[in-house]
Amino acid sequence: MTGFFRRFCAVLLVVALIIVLGAQSADAHSQIDSSDPANGEMLKTSPKSISLSFSEDVDVTPNSIRLFNDRGKQVNINDSASAANGEVRISVPTLEKGTYVVAWNVISADTHPVKGSFIFSVDSKLNNKFEIDNDFDKYFANSGDNQFLKIGFTISRFLIFTSLAVLVALMFFRIFILQGELTRKLNSLFLISALVCVASSVAAFAFYFSIAREVGLAGVFNIGAFPQEFSFRFGTVTLLRLGSLLGLSVVWKYWRRPSPIFGFVFSVLLVSSLVFAGHAVVGTHTYLALLSDFAHLYSASIWFGGLIIIPFVIKGKNGLQIVRKFSKVALCCVVVIAITGVFAWWRQIGSIDAAMTTWFGQLVIFKALCFVGTICVAFFTRNHLRA
Repeated sequence: MTGFFRRFCAVLLVVALIIVLGAQSADAHSQIDSSDPANGEMLKTSPKSISLSFSEDVDVTPNSIRLFNDRGKQVNINDSASAANGEVRISVPTLEKGTYVVAWNVISADTHPVKGSFIFSVDSKLNNKFEIDNDFDKYFANSGDNQFLKIGFTISRFLIFTSLAVLVALMFFRIFILQGELTRKLNSLFLISALVCVASSVAAFAFYFSIAREVGLAGVFNIGAFPQEFSFRFGTVTLLRLGSLLGLSVVWKYWRRPSPIFGFVFSVLLVSSLVFAGHAVVGTHTYLALLSDFAHLYSASIWFGGLIIIPFVIKGKNGLQIVRKFSKVALCCVVVIAITGVFAWWRQIGSIDAAMTTWFGQLVIFKALCFVGTICVAFFTRNHLRA
């Protein structure tokens, strides 16, 4: 039975990993609604300013808007972009006759960096070169490393969730299932998970602001840039996560009578660092969305983290008893995940047609199918263990 259990644990973990990775990839970002000048507009005179309107509030950095002429030379703009109520505006000097490229890079309210570009001309027709070649990615400072940065950021976020889920589940197990009893393996698992969480949080911070600020990785850790970086939501939640992790580690190491309360509080703060960097902070029904997102992520952490913990305790003296206790908890977590997942689907997608025809909707459907598949495998495994 032990061999069978190990095989099915492996299947559960693989499918759960697919679900988590899908959740990290299915991002809906702020989108540009309009610009002034409009894309492809031919102006008779030089504009006094350039403005962009977005579907939600955005933050800007010193490099959020760049202007290039049709020779590929950057136009010096002696002004910084300002953002308010979803509109970004920057004053520009008097422009000569010709075609211009506006390369923009902003941070949406849900912390995701978004970028794009458009063209316009002053007192001339649009340069055919730009009409044919609409790929302006070369105008961004990190265009050559952009794919590397995106992959690094995606992997870092995945490791953050995985390690955080294990930490939250470990604290839950210690408080409610193990009742304070620990093994050396569980202590080692906590230490490894904590180190991975710290390393991946720092790495995600570096990749994120390298993309958002259009600077090299080394430039992210410029002391002079820290005030601005930590003023953005992503920087703030990174500090929240690292501070909560420190508190959780102290509670884990120096376990006393009030420790369960503090352990639960720091677990809540850890999960909150994910919630406040997600889609729940924007859109309709924000407060309800934040509560739903927290319940979704906290339940997913206990369920997913518990699947990783179970192999470490199954061989112990009370291994099967622990599995039975966790099975009841996991069932509750699955119900919460399903309910909050439906709410998130309704809020972010809103219709069957959007779910079937959009890339974001299709990823959510794929995640839901993996979720159902995992439940089926878990149900079969539970029945086998009972037999």
